[in-house]
Amino acid sequence: MSDPLRFIRPTSVTDAILTSSTVAETDHTAWNAATNYTVGTQVMRAVSGVHKNFESKTGGVNATVPELDSTHWIDLGPTNRWAMFDRKVGTATSASNSMTVVLKPGRINSLALLQIDAATVTIDLTVGGESVYSASMDLSSGNLVGDWYQYFYEPVYQQDTVVITNLVDAALMDFPAYGEGILTVTLTRTGGTVSCGALIVGLYADIGRTLMSPTIGITDYSRKDVDTYGNYDILQRAYSKRMSLNALVDKAEVDQVARTLAQYRSTLLVWVGAGNLYTSMIIYGFYKDWEININTYQNSNLSLQVEGLA
Repeated sequence: MSDPLRFIRPTSVTDAILTSSTVAETDHTAWNAATNYTVGTQVMRAVSGVHKNFESKTGGVNATVPELDSTHWIDLGPTNRWAMFDRKVGTATSASNSMTVVLKPGRINSLALLQIDAATVTIDLTVGGESVYSASMDLSSGNLVGDWYQYFYEPVYQQDTVVITNLVDAALMDFPAYGEGILTVTLTRTGGTVSCGALIVGLYADIGRTLMSPTIGITDYSRKDVDTYGNYDILQRAYSKRMSLNALVDKAEVDQVARTLAQYRSTLLVWVGAGNLYTSMIIYGFYKDWEININTYQNSNLSLQVEGLA
């Protein structure tokens, strides 16, 4: 393995950037300052910069907007339309049959779709009315089959993560025109439900080249209690991905890589360890630790540990 090690610096998706979405924002009735709510009533704040659902925990009338009133309201998280843009993976936007979102994100060269559940995904980027990137991918081709037992009895798994870091060809990198690009992403599954945990756009940075023998795993937040007789009571909860790897860094890039990693400490990034070769090495999170061993005249070795979001 000697694939590029990259991370994507996310662009915050605001109301101005999300040009349109086929997912209706109709989760609940809109909050009203004059309504006498009962305990447990759920409402929606589909206004610019908020786009969240709330639940009344005290009831009554209160003129303070729910996002500023934690005394009377419980924050239930983003509305369905905005769940894919809330910088979390565990919340997802879902729709029947298909969903299409159109973004005007400014200067980007990368796209990450995380925890997607669909049959196909279609991506198109237009600049100045001209399509500069277009692709359609079949996500339901399934897992590799090794023998007849697997063919008949193993479940079919679908690809759930896609990362693209070449939305614009090098010859088309005209930044003034590029800043006006329009990105359209469509997920489809005829007769079923599609969902997306996170849609992230931004600019990528090259860190080095991933070396052999990276390790991946998860941190499980499930609760497992055992009684005195050895019986387990298991409550399944979310999990987050983990990754540890070594990467080769050219001697001329050591200082730049060190500065870049220091700059993005405690910053949520999309880490891409091996392109789409191993989607388990695509993690939305932050690095826990890194160090560079300047061990040869030509190259140095970067050790990196990444922790994902649940």
